[in-house]
Amino acid sequence: MRRAFGIPVAAALLTWGGTGRAVTTDTLIIERPMPATHYDARWTSAVVDTIMLHFSSDVIANPQAPFSVDRIFNIYVSARASTHYLVDREGRIYRFVDEKQRAWHAGRGSVPWDASGANQMNQHSIGIEILAIGSARDMRIFMSEARYRDLATSHPEFIGYTDAQYRTLNRLIDDIMARHPAIRRDRYHIIGHEDYAPGRKTDPVELFDWTRIGLPRQCPWMTPDLQTTRPSVVGARDALTSDTPAFLMH
Repeated sequence: MRRAFGIPVAAALLTWGGTGRAVTTDTLIIERPMPATHYDARWTSAVVDTIMLHFSSDVIANPQAPFSVDRIFNIYVSARASTHYLVDREGRIYRFVDEKQRAWHAGRGSVPWDASGANQMNQHSIGIEILAIGSARDMRIFMSEARYRDLATSHPEFIGYTDAQYRTLNRLIDDIMARHPAIRRDRYHIIGHEDYAPGRKTDPVELFDWTRIGLPRQCPWMTPDLQTTRPSVVGARDALTSDTPAFLMH
C-alpha cells in the first residue's frame, strides 16, 4: 500500500521554516510494517526531539546487489531491530514503524548534553535508515580493505549517497519536524548513530554530506569551544529511567 504525504503535510512542507525553502513533493511513503514484536510504545511522557540517521546495506552477504529492501527488511527482523523510515537509492521512502511507536534503532549510547538519558534515545527519536556503503575507513568494521577496494572498483555507484536520497531526506526531515516542534534543524537534534555511539557505530559515515541537508559537517561538541548544553527545545523531557530491557535497545 502506498500513501502520499497528503494535503495537510504538503502544506506543512510549504510553510515550515526548517530549511528556508518552499518544497512541493509528490513523494510517496511506501508502507512496509515491521512485525509488532519489533517495536513497542513510547512512554506517554516522551517528547520526540531527535532524528537519528543510519546507513544500511546487504553488502556482506550480497555484494552484487546490496540494496534490496526486501533482504534488508529481513535482516532487521532477524536482528530484532527496527527503524521508522528507510530511504532507498532512488529516494523512495518506506515506513517500517509508525512515529508514535518506539523503533529499536539507537541502542546503547549517550550524547554530551544529556548524560541522564544514556541508553534511552529510542524513546525520544525517529530513526531513518539510508541505503548506502561508506568509505574504506567506515566499512573496515564490516570487511577487509582488499574486499572494499574490489567492491569500489567494480561498483563505484554503490559507494556514498545519491542525489535522489538527499532530495528525499530533506523533504522527510521537514515533514517530521512539522509534526515534532521539539526537533530543530541543527546537529543537536539531527544526529548520526556515530554521534550517539562512537566507536560502536559509524553511521551515516564520512561520505555523508551534512551540508546537503542544511547542516554543518562537524558537530558543535567536536570543536575547540566544546558545547555540551543543547539549545532549549519546545517541551522538556520528563525524568528518564534505565529500566528498559536490554533486548529492546539494539
